[in-house]
Amino acid sequence: MNPRILEYLPLVSPIATLVVVMFGLLVNNRHVDVRINDVMKMIQVEGARLEQMIRAEIATLRAELRTEISAVRAELRTEIAGVRGEMAGLRAEFKTDLAALRVDVGKLDQRMERLEGQRLVR
Repeated sequence: MNPRILEYLPLVSPIATLVVVMFGLLVNNRHVDVRINDVMKMIQVEGARLEQMIRAEIATLRAELRTEISAVRAELRTEIAGVRGEMAGLRAEFKTDLAALRVDVGKLDQRMERLEGQRLVR
């Protein structure tokens, strides 16, 4: 073996180590990229699944809300119909009371005219 080779060995060994480390990083980096891509795909799949779950939940809530709104509308319609019925009854009662009041006022007018005719009231 040539003694000059032994002189260059300390210079060559760090360079060889650096080459081996860089090669290892490149190979390892490729594996890391594959793993990162796997994780990204998994996140996309999970995101799509969550989106579908959320859309399904929103659709369920909308259906429940529509049902509740329909029930409230029906209840309000029933209540309004009841109030209208009560109003019709009150109007009829008012008309009856008004007619009776007019009759009473008419009687009072007649009594007033009779009393004026008898000159008891001036």
